[in-house]
Amino acid sequence: MAGTIIDIYTHIFPERFFREMTKVTPMMENLGPRLRSITKLFDLDARFKEMDTFGDYRQIISLPNPPIEDFAAIPKGSSSKAIDAMVVEHGPAPALLRYKFWRLVKTIHDEVAAAANVRVLPVPPETVQSNGFRRPEYYSTDWIHANEQYGELVLKQIDTSRAQI
Repeated sequence: MAGTIIDIYTHIFPERFFREMTKVTPMMENLGPRLRSITKLFDLDARFKEMDTFGDYRQIISLPNPPIEDFAAIPKGSSSKAIDAMVVEHGPAPALLRYKFWRLVKTIHDEVAAAANVRVLPVPPETVQSNGFRRPEYYSTDWIHANEQYGELVLKQIDTSRAQI
């Protein structure tokens, strides 16, 4: 695999994602046009065409980490000023809704990746509580991202499965 580029990507937002997101939370519909301006987030053919220009280039879709259960555990907010402003204005989404939305994103990722024959790297199982939320020891300093220990577990998964990529 010398010279191989491996890209680990967590963002795919196909049309179904936008439809479901807007149904669940209409206030997020203004996010659609901004994300739609980045073609490779929703058009896998465009992404694959770009990948072809790099030669031996492999891509793994890595699922976004599960949501946190307790917003109060991370008072700093997220890494997105737009999301933080919505939380200030409307309050955080209920934990169960965040979890259901994450499950929807996981389902959509799995379907799109299977249709495109792209491998999906699962969430490391030890990072998830029995109720589906991220374990607190994998919280980061913001609501959205996981911490370095979570990243280390993802890297171990990649190393273990490297021969299959």
